[in-house]
Amino acid sequence: MVSEGLDGRQSQSLEKLVKDQTEEIKQMRLEIESLRQATSTIAAENSQDSAIEMPAEEHAEVPADWFTEPYGAAELRWWDGESWTNYVKSEQGPEVLSD
Repeated sequence: MVSEGLDGRQSQSLEKLVKDQTEEIKQMRLEIESLRQATSTIAAENSQDSAIEMPAEEHAEVPADWFTEPYGAAELRWWDGESWTNYVKSEQGPEVLSD
């Protein structure tokens, strides 16, 4: 036990502090998980727009290649020369987002 060697008041104070900090950590973890879920939801909603084509004048000279991901779902997204695809890539490697 953390409070061994302390007098009663010190022990109670320390235990209350540990309890309070433990509760704060639990709340922070809940907030982090909530933010992760919100971020995933936003990224998924944005990736559903991946079939949107750029106007012809904007991509006429742009060849197929990996480009910075315009929707925030990954680091890179494959441009097939005409439209954004569902192929995305990060440091871990390529993956395909569901439609």
